[in-house]
Amino acid sequence: MVAGRAVTAALLAAVLLGACGEPAQVVVHLETDAPLEGLGPGWFALFDRLRLDLYPPGTDEACAGCARQVSITEDDRLARRLSFGVTPRPGSAGYRVRARLFKAVPGRQEGPTPDLTIDFYASLPVVGAHERKDLTLELPTARVARPIGGFPGSPAEGVPGPPAGEVPPPWPGARRVECSGAAQPGEVCVPGGAYWMGDSLGAVSVVGAPLHQRLVVVRPYFLDAHEVTVGELRASGLAQDRRPGSEPNPRRRSRGGGASLTDWCTYTGSDEGGDALPVNCVSWQLARELCLARGADLPTEAQWEFAAGGLRAASFPWGEERPACADAVLRASSVAFNELGKRSYETSCLRPASIGGPLPAGEPGRDRDHLDLAGRIVDLAGNLSELMLDTRDGDGRACWGSGIVGDQACDADTSPGKRDRSVRGGAWHGPATPAASDFLSTATLDSVTPTTGFRCARRDAP
Repeated sequence: MVAGRAVTAALLAAVLLGACGEPAQVVVHLETDAPLEGLGPGWFALFDRLRLDLYPPGTDEACAGCARQVSITEDDRLARRLSFGVTPRPGSAGYRVRARLFKAVPGRQEGPTPDLTIDFYASLPVVGAHERKDLTLELPTARVARPIGGFPGSPAEGVPGPPAGEVPPPWPGARRVECSGAAQPGEVCVPGGAYWMGDSLGAVSVVGAPLHQRLVVVRPYFLDAHEVTVGELRASGLAQDRRPGSEPNPRRRSRGGGASLTDWCTYTGSDEGGDALPVNCVSWQLARELCLARGADLPTEAQWEFAAGGLRAASFPWGEERPACADAVLRASSVAFNELGKRSYETSCLRPASIGGPLPAGEPGRDRDHLDLAGRIVDLAGNLSELMLDTRDGDGRACWGSGIVGDQACDADTSPGKRDRSVRGGAWHGPATPAASDFLSTATLDSVTPTTGFRCARRDAP
């Protein structure tokens, strides 16, 4: 029987009857530095669920009623309520328990997945009749995606006895760190912290593989409040290089219409009153050169997704709800498929007699597509898809691997064979799906499209 102290209720309701008399008992205590819900505004909560499974001798299946999944909070951790009792048969060896801490995302990820879980698979000590033993399982955040013990055949050993000493402080990587330097005009400080990067469903990608999930620690940085504009590109003088993507587009029509997608390149060779428009039809090389000239760079995927997910790994800056027409600059609020599998867009978001087009940052049409920090960052979900610093490398495993990683770019090499660059965010011509923070598409170094632009990111002073 599972008894003793619990989180909010009995964590495991297993009934393992002893032979006779007073039951034998193992009390299992969980000790962790995992940042849990309830830490407060100075922290990023990364875990909120605990799953426990109990395995009797001779089987790798949890016994009937021996699996529980519950919500846990920082108060539970501080009060050391993460414990439970197991009543095995006296003198019997081979009982095992598996404790897993993870973050649940309602509607997307309800249970533990290996890359986002602190996993301890432990053997339980043998106890005699009327005997009680305590066992502590330590689940440090540093072991995320690196299980302690190998299920099912290699259980690890816990620490005999109850937890000793003070409750460990929260894992420091989850602390919110504000910028130490000052933002330049047009920039907003994005504080440092930690979040779950990647697609929990393994589906939002157009590069042929799911986005590998990982726990990322982001250093504080400055991000442009809006996508780089035509006026900013013209003022830099870089567009006059006439490299791919810098040529003026004489066919661009007025902002009220557009006969085809290619009519929507916003940069022209002379000022036609469109300086406030976000610039598109720009190559990766030109975009990066402009950012470098500012003392910045293109954002890494890790930096961009942190901001686009509202600093909490949400699907959109505002949360999980799919955008309505007024929420972001998108052609459609949804996408449908007919009986032949052909995709069709819902066009209710279009202006009359127009295929759309990117909008200046100050115009209406992005009621929720913004992130409010020390300033407001707009158009992270819509308007233009944005060029990233990263090279794409399959699902990113070779770039980052599993476990805890930093916010570095995934191989910024521009040599032959390293030409595909990451593109993030939705665009004015598309539906809501690509607008999700963890959606990924790609572009070659010299490709230019009227649906892709960029913004710059700058590291905070060390």
